[in-house]
Amino acid sequence: MEREAKPDTELVVVAQQDAEDAGLADDCAEDDARIGRIVGHYRIQRVLGRGGMSVVYEATHTKMGQRVALKLLGKGGAAHLSYRKRFLREARAASKASHPGLVQVFDCGEDEDGTPYLLMEYLEGTLLRHLLQRHPDKRLPLLLALRIGAELADAMASAHRFGVVHCDLKPDNVMWVPDPVVPDGHRVKVFDFGIAQLTDPQTPPTLHAPGISGTPAYMSPERAAGWRTVDGQSDVYALGCILFELLSGRTPFVGSTQDVLIHHQHSDPQPLHDLVPELPRSVSSLIAALLAKEPSDRPTMQQAAALLLEHGQLQGARKTLVPRVSSLRSRIGWLASGILPLGLALLALLGRNSIRSGFPQQRIRPDFALPTKNSSLYATRLSHVRKNTEASDASAVLIPAGHFMMGVRPDAAVPDSIRKQISMWGYHASDLETVVTRALPLHEEYVQAFWLDRQEVTCAELAAWLQKQHQNKLLDQRVESQGDKQAVMVFLGKEKIFNLYRDDRHTCIYFANDSYRVMEGRERWPANAISWFGAHAYCQTEGKRLPSEIEWEFAARGSTSRLFPWGNDPPGTCDDVLLEHDPLMDPQNQFFRCSPFGTQLAPIGSGRKDRTPLGIIDLGGSVMEWVSDCYGGLAGSNCSLRVLRGGAWSGSYLHVFGFSRNGAKPEMTAAYAGFRCARTAT
Repeated sequence: MEREAKPDTELVVVAQQDAEDAGLADDCAEDDARIGRIVGHYRIQRVLGRGGMSVVYEATHTKMGQRVALKLLGKGGAAHLSYRKRFLREARAASKASHPGLVQVFDCGEDEDGTPYLLMEYLEGTLLRHLLQRHPDKRLPLLLALRIGAELADAMASAHRFGVVHCDLKPDNVMWVPDPVVPDGHRVKVFDFGIAQLTDPQTPPTLHAPGISGTPAYMSPERAAGWRTVDGQSDVYALGCILFELLSGRTPFVGSTQDVLIHHQHSDPQPLHDLVPELPRSVSSLIAALLAKEPSDRPTMQQAAALLLEHGQLQGARKTLVPRVSSLRSRIGWLASGILPLGLALLALLGRNSIRSGFPQQRIRPDFALPTKNSSLYATRLSHVRKNTEASDASAVLIPAGHFMMGVRPDAAVPDSIRKQISMWGYHASDLETVVTRALPLHEEYVQAFWLDRQEVTCAELAAWLQKQHQNKLLDQRVESQGDKQAVMVFLGKEKIFNLYRDDRHTCIYFANDSYRVMEGRERWPANAISWFGAHAYCQTEGKRLPSEIEWEFAARGSTSRLFPWGNDPPGTCDDVLLEHDPLMDPQNQFFRCSPFGTQLAPIGSGRKDRTPLGIIDLGGSVMEWVSDCYGGLAGSNCSLRVLRGGAWSGSYLHVFGFSRNGAKPEMTAAYAGFRCARTAT
């Protein structure tokens, strides 16, 4: 279906591109008559797109001016119960998972005439289909295709964790949208959950109406065979079809609808490297694995994301490698110039070229290549990824091994433009220099692959853990004096682990009726007021550990040593990062300019910009995070201070830098201190 476009940029609606249905013809006159009407609090401005059963409009909030995409079920669809149920299913499916690569659904309801509607994120960008058509031979460059595939897999892995199977992944349901947060300024966005299946245990399996719903060219063998319930492996096959097309300019099978459905079930596609001889065999083999006939023979979506990321990093490193450098100064200049694009520095796969004296030097092997699918090495590699992803917590992110420059140069830590902004906000140059000095010196580090929790431990998770320790009679409560106030401290053995604060601005856990409980509505707040000892004990009993300081900074800054967890652009508004929300810390409110927008903690993920390219959230703000290291010395049992990384809801802007670090006594239980866990990828 053709969609309306502006002259200079293609406007693509986050709407469902429904299968054509002769019995549900669009009534364009009626659609246009809705323009100017108010639905909810939104005034309809214009038609953006029409589908077989729905119409999508641009709409704006009558008071705030916020732009949204408003989707209304068409007149014919509204009269059919099955289509109304499908419309509601789309709303439920799209709203279950939260990920920057998935379209957001804000609300759903019925218009005054009973017509169902969805309020969705308004996006401007380009359909992946159109992006493909604009390139020579209708093929994308290898690195771009691998990046898009990895982002698409990561987004859908998030949906699968919430029990949502898309069932109609294709280039027409993926957008390439501007996003200043990520390197290169664009990311993928998946939409159209109209025929999605919900597979979580609490929800009965979704059964489609008689017949096959979806797009034949991207349909998995099990769906082509008419299976009425499928899992996420069906989406993995569709991802393989998409990547096949991005790299070759054609789908795996062509022909009539019936022929294509039969081929999906019984035929192998032509090997990609036959169609594109210059394509690395390892990439062709990976896509062949995604297109395996048996669902159990395909990697999971999370495994596919990890494999695609590794392939992209390998190919990127091969294209961007420069001659070996012999001095720290030249390496620093190379990294600072920004010639490494997103995620293209997995130099560990190519051999280490360390610049630190005393480290073994290894030659880079330009002939290195991943094994083919038919080799035992390929099976070993896929088994390794499967072992790591299957053994991991579903909420963890795999951080691939790599080199990065940790710390800062004292004379080039922060660009002048950001220094001026900091000065305009009332900070003294000495305040920034203190933060910079703590991050010295600049040096290269190599990080082994590891898993890091996508988000900080929540109040609900910590309360459940405290209750378990309490039931095992491992905890004591003691009253301590703090100035003119008294505090109830929780001890695990001889170590202080938690503070039962009585200040409800940041408290989320209380003790009543012999039970540790969470305050209503604060289950998703980040756990806080926990000591280093408590954070360490929690991760240990969960079979994990606190991340090291090197791991934390690598996750926050990436292989290009970006300034902030999301990139090199500073936060622009109080919605970007949860910082400076506590006026009581500064009665003049000089450094807590965001307090008018909230004076307490908030749920995890409240900072709309505070997300790394790999999807790790709240490394910049929310709560500072304990890591395993001693502050100013080697880790051990007798540290007088431990390291806290990142910024906090009650802290200043200066701590949002990815290199910011602080030291605190390990028994400290502050309202701004929380944590997340990690584990080694073996």
